[in-house]
Amino acid sequence: MPALTAGSADGPSAAAELAALHEALERLIASRVELAAEVESLRAELASRDERVRVLEGEVRDLLQIKRDVAKRIDDLIGQLDHFERDAERRESAAANV
Repeated sequence: MPALTAGSADGPSAAAELAALHEALERLIASRVELAAEVESLRAELASRDERVRVLEGEVRDLLQIKRDVAKRIDDLIGQLDHFERDAERRESAAANV
């Protein structure tokens, strides 16, 4: 960076350089504040989504348990039907042998 001078034909004065640096610093600070607010907003959104994921995972676990319960009940009913069919076949066979 060039040395600050009182002004010359070669470049800006020290006051002008200082003003330019001040403006650049103000823009940098404003950008930093804006980015910090955006980061905070994104963190809040992420926390909200994490909570939603936890809720959905709980619902999936519940639904999987229901699915297992239904599958077990269906298997039990199929077993009962098989038992009734075998019992009916035995009765038919016994009736035919009488």
